[in-house]
Amino acid sequence: MDFAEQMGVRRQTVSEWENGVYDPDRSTSKFFELLAKTARFEVPPAEDS
Repeated sequence: MDFAEQMGVRRQTVSEWENGVYDPDRSTSKFFELLAKTARFEVPPAEDS
């Protein structure tokens, strides 16, 4: 099972997030923050656009 399938989104959606086409919605972003914290990834501060 790939990441997109586990997240319940299309592969294209993940690609668009990765390429900055658009950002994940707020609940998905919070989930990613929780995953990163649990995995002890350092999350850089968001850039102001």
